Amino acid sequence: MKNLYSSLPFLLWVYHYVSLCLFLQGAGTVNAAELGRAPDAETCDPSECHIPKCHCPSSSPPGNIEPSKTPQVILITFDDAVHSVNIDYFRAIFNPKYKNPNGCPIGGTFFVSDAADGFGLETQYEVAKELHGRGLEIAVHSLSHTYPEQWWSGNATYKDYVKEMVGQRRKISQRAGIPEGDLVGVRVPFMSIGGDNMYKALYDNNFVYDKSMLTGSPHFKDRSLPLFPYTLDFPPQVGTVCDNGRVGSLNCPRGSYPGFWAVPVNRPFRKEAGESCNGADALGCDFAEDEDVFEFYVHNFNLHYENNRAPLCLLLHSSWFKSHPEGVDIVKQFIEYVASYKDVYIITVHELVQWMKQPTDLSQIHNFKPWRTRCTGDEKSTDFSDLFLDFLNSPYVYFIFAIFGLFLLLFGRRCLWRCRRLLISVGKTTDGKTERVKIDY
Repeated sequence: MKNLYSSLPFLLWVYHYVSLCLFLQGAGTVNAAELGRAPDAETCDPSECHIPKCHCPSSSPPGNIEPSKTPQVILITFDDAVHSVNIDYFRAIFNPKYKNPNGCPIGGTFFVSDAADGFGLETQYEVAKELHGRGLEIAVHSLSHTYPEQWWSGNATYKDYVKEMVGQRRKISQRAGIPEGDLVGVRVPFMSIGGDNMYKALYDNNFVYDKSMLTGSPHFKDRSLPLFPYTLDFPPQVGTVCDNGRVGSLNCPRGSYPGFWAVPVNRPFRKEAGESCNGADALGCDFAEDEDVFEFYVHNFNLHYENNRAPLCLLLHSSWFKSHPEGVDIVKQFIEYVASYKDVYIITVHELVQWMKQPTDLSQIHNFKPWRTRCTGDEKSTDFSDLFLDFLNSPYVYFIFAIFGLFLLLFGRRCLWRCRRLLISVGKTTDGKTERVKIDY
C-alpha cells in the first residue's frame, strides 16, 4: 500500500501527460478498430427503426405527417473557403431582411475547407466566426481539398479522413473560436464519398451528419420521389438511395453507423433536358441565360413542393459569382420568390436533422425551438447539460487536465506525506471510551 500511494501522483501525471499529447497531436477520439459491419438483415425495418435515434430511407415525411402539413425545407449550402472577398456575397444572400414564416432570418450552411478556393484564397477564420455569429452553420469540408476527386473515393484511408475532417474541425474551432460541439456536419470534396473509411472516421469522431451522398436516378424519366434524411444504422441501397455519380457507386457505406445521419443530395433536374444537374455552377450545367438558372431553381422547387416536400438543396460555390456576378441576384430572386409561401423554411442542415429527430407539422412549427436560433430576443439555452457538453467539446479540456496533473506531480507527495501522519479516530464502545488508533501504511 505504501508504494501504491506514494506513486499515485506519478501515475496521475502520466495519465494527464498522455492526454496533453493527444490534444497537441490532434489524435482526438480516433478509433482504429476494424471497420464495423452491418447487421445481418441489411434492409432497414421501419417497425424496428424509430426516431429520434434511427430512421429508414423514405420518401414520406417523418412522424406520419401528411405532405400538405409538412414544412418545405430549402437548404442553401456553400462549399470551400470563406474570406474577405466572398463575405460580401454571403452578407447579401443571408441579409436579415429575408425571413422565414416564423419571423426569424433564413439560415444556410457553409462547408469550410482550409485550402484555397476558386479565388486563390485560403479560409480567413475571422470570416467563419462572423458567419457563425450571424446564426449560420459552419461545417467541415476538409483541410486540403486534395485533387483529383477520385482520391477521396478510392485512395483516402481511414487515417486520411480523420486527419482531413477532424483536423479541420479542430482548426476551425481554434482559429474561429467556434465550439467543436457546433461543428457537427461534413461534406467531402466533390461529394466523392469514401465508403466505410470515410463514414467510420466520421462516426468514431462524433460527427452528426454527412451531406455528400447523391441519391436518385440521373434521368428524369426514371426519377422517383426525393428522400428525407435517414440514419446509417443499415447500409443504404446502392444505385438508388446511394449513387455517387461520376465516381461510381462502389464507395457507398456497407457498415453500420447507428444514429449517424445521411442528409441526401436529391438530384435536381434541368427542365428542358430532363437530365440531372447538381447546380448552376456544377459540371455540365452551362445555362444560356441568367433566367434559365432561376427557372432551374423554381422547377426543382415545384418538383419537391407539389409532391412529398422532401428537402431541396441549392449547391453553391462562391467562385461561381466571380465569373457570374449576377448569380447573387439570381439566388436573392429565388429567396424572394419562395418567401411568398407561408410553409417554406430556409434553414441550416443541422436544423433539418433536429427536425427529423422531432418531427413537427405546420400547426406547431412556428414555435419549434431549433428553428428559432436566429430570432433576436430569443434567449440562448442556459441548460446545464448543454453548457457541460460545450465544456467537454472545448479544445482546451485536455490542457486543463494536464495542468491539474502537473499540480499533483509538484504538490501531491507533500500532501500524501501529511496524510500518512494523520491520526484517524475510530469510535469504540469498550467501556464507553473512544480509542485513537494510529493507522500506519
